[in-house]
Amino acid sequence: MATDKRYKIRLEVVTPLHIGTGAEGGWVQGVDYAQKDGKVYVIDIKQAVRKGIDIANLYIPDERGRIKGINDIDSRRLESVSRYIFQSPESTTNDIKVFIRSQFNDTPVIAGSSIKGAVRSALFKHLGNDYLKKQREVKGMPSNEKALVKEIFGDMNKGTDFMRFIRITDFDIPRPRIAPNLPGTILVNTKLFNLHNNEQDRKWHGGWKQERNLTDRTFRVNRFNTLYECIEPGKTGEGAIIFSRSALDLLNKSEANVKYSDEKSRLVNDEINTLFKTINDTTRAYLEKELAFFRQYDEAENTESIIESIEQVLKLIPPRGSDTGHFCLLKMSAGVGFHAITGDWIYDSYTDTGVTNGKLNKKSRKIALHRGDKSQAVLTGFELMGLVKLQVVSDKDIEYEKLVNEAQALLRNNNWKEALEKTEKAKLKCPHRKEHKDILAQCEAIKQKEDEKAEKQRRQTSYDTLIRQAHELINDRRWNEARQKAASAEKLGLSRTEHIRVTEECEKAIKFSKPLSEVVKTGMSLGNIIGTTRTWLNYHQFGEQEYAVLRDCLKGTKEKEFRKKAGELRKAVGENWTEKLSRELYPPKETVKESKTAVQKADTVEVDKQPMGKHASSMYALMETKQPEGATPHAPLPKDEERLEEKLVAEEESCSKIVRWLKRLFK
Repeated sequence: MATDKRYKIRLEVVTPLHIGTGAEGGWVQGVDYAQKDGKVYVIDIKQAVRKGIDIANLYIPDERGRIKGINDIDSRRLESVSRYIFQSPESTTNDIKVFIRSQFNDTPVIAGSSIKGAVRSALFKHLGNDYLKKQREVKGMPSNEKALVKEIFGDMNKGTDFMRFIRITDFDIPRPRIAPNLPGTILVNTKLFNLHNNEQDRKWHGGWKQERNLTDRTFRVNRFNTLYECIEPGKTGEGAIIFSRSALDLLNKSEANVKYSDEKSRLVNDEINTLFKTINDTTRAYLEKELAFFRQYDEAENTESIIESIEQVLKLIPPRGSDTGHFCLLKMSAGVGFHAITGDWIYDSYTDTGVTNGKLNKKSRKIALHRGDKSQAVLTGFELMGLVKLQVVSDKDIEYEKLVNEAQALLRNNNWKEALEKTEKAKLKCPHRKEHKDILAQCEAIKQKEDEKAEKQRRQTSYDTLIRQAHELINDRRWNEARQKAASAEKLGLSRTEHIRVTEECEKAIKFSKPLSEVVKTGMSLGNIIGTTRTWLNYHQFGEQEYAVLRDCLKGTKEKEFRKKAGELRKAVGENWTEKLSRELYPPKETVKESKTAVQKADTVEVDKQPMGKHASSMYALMETKQPEGATPHAPLPKDEERLEEKLVAEEESCSKIVRWLKRLFK
C-alpha cells in the first residue's frame, strides 16, 4: 500500500497578495480608520476608551450635520490608540479591504483553503480538458458549472472528490517585532483597468475606471480607487502539502467509478514536481493570454507598465519542456479576476470573450499600484495581484534559512563575529544556495575594516613607542641611535610628522657634534658664524680652543660690522669672551704723534724696489688711527685707493710711495 507523503513548502509572495475576511467587510473611514500625515491609523476602540477618549461623542453630528468620527483625533493621540499604523499609499474615501489574520497571534494568515482553491482551479482544465472541450463545442456556455466540477473532481459527499487527497496547511507570515502596532502587511492602492466602447468608432478600448459609469484612457491615481491590505512581495511563510496516497489507493481499488483516475494517481503518487509542472503550465497559459489582452488594448496610460510587469512574471516560470517542477507559480485570491478561477476553461483567448447585453464578458482587471524595491521580482509599479511561488524545502533548507536569518539579525546588531560563525554553518548545510554569500561578503568587509583599524592602532602604538625612545636617546646624546628609531617610525607609513622633527634634530646634533673648527670656516659671513656658533653651543661648552677658532674666523672683519653684531655674539658666547675678542681683534689705536713716528721710521726704509707686503699692512693701519683731542681729522682715503694694500703688494710698489702718501695725509 502506498504511504502518505508530506512536503515542507515555502510560499513567497511575488505580487501583492490579499486574502479577504469575507463577511466582516473592510475598515470604514472615520469609524475604523483615519488618514492623516501620510499614514493610516486603524483604531483600537478598547485602547481608546482606556485612554479616556469619548468614542460616543465622536459620532455626534456637528452644526452642519457632519460626523467627523476618529478623524477628529489628533495624530499624536491617534498613534497611542491605534491597533495598526500603515504608510498611506494614496487617499481614498472607500472602505479598506482587510487581510485575514490568526485569532491566536494576530499574524496575517494565508489560509490553506485559499491555496487549495487556487490549485483546484489550475487542475480543473488539466484533468478534464477533453471533456470540457466537448462540452464547449456542444453546449457553449455551461448552464451548471457545479455539475462540471463534480464530473471532473468527483463528489465530495461520496468521498470521491480528488482534492480531499491533497491537503494544504495554513501559512503564517511572521509580523515584525519592532513595534506592536506594525501590522506585518502593507496597504496597496488598486485601480480597475476596464474596456469601454467608443461611440465614435464603435470599438472597444482599454482605459481606467474613473467613476461607476465612466472609463477613459487617463490614469488618475485616486479616482475610483480602493486600498487593499496586502502581504508585501518578498515576504515568505512556511507550511506543508500532504498527498494522501493511501486513501487514494483505497478509492481506486473500490467499486467507485473514479474518472481520470490514472492522471489523478500520477499527480498524487509521483513526486510533487509533477503537480508543480502542471500548475506552471496553467499559470503560464493564463499570463500569456493576459499579455495578449493588454497588448491589444494598449491605448490607456501606463498600459506599457502592465505589459512589462507580466513579462517579468513570465520570466520566473521555466519554459515548456525545461520545467523540472522544482517550484511553481500560482495565481490566487483577491484581484485574480474570472480568468484565474475554475470557469476560465471557457476561453482560449481573453481578447474574444463574447458580448452579453451589449457588454464584453470578463473585461475588467484589478491592477495593484505597488513599486517594490530592487530585491523583488516585479518592479514596474503596475502589477497583477495574487501571484505566489511555492517551493519544496528540506530540513537542511529550513535549518540553513534559520541560520541565515540569525546571522542577518546578528549583523544588524554589529555582531559580525557570531554572524560569520552562523553563516559558515549555513554554508556547510547548503553550499549550493546563494543567500549566505552576501552575508559572508559583509562579514569579511567588516572584518577587514576592523583588522585594518587594529593594524593601524598597532602601528600608532609602535610609532609612539619609537618616538618616545628616540627622545630618550637624544637626551642621552645618542643621536645616531635616535635617528634610527625615527627611521623605523617612518617605515610604519603613518601620516604623522614627529619622526621628521626627530630626524632633523638628530642630523643637526650630529652635524654640530664635530669640533667648532670643522663647523665654522673662514669666509663665512659674520651673522652665519654667530648663528652656527650659537647652535653648536647647544651641544658643547665654549672654551679657549673654541675662542681661538672664532678669533681666527673673525680676523679681517670690519670693526663697524663687528660692533653691529656684538649683541648677538654676547648672547652666543657670553660677555667676557666677546670683550676679549673685541680687544684682540680691534686694539686701541695709536695717537697722531705715534703715527708720525711711524712715518719717520717709514722714511728710513730702503725704497729701492723693496717688496711692500711686510710694511704696507702696518702703514695702512695708520690711516685709521684715532686723532688726538682737538686735532683736525685726516683726509679720507680716496675711493680708488681703498684697496691700496692689495694694489701695492700686487705691483710691488716701492716704500717711498707710501711714505709720500702718508706725509700728504698728515700735513
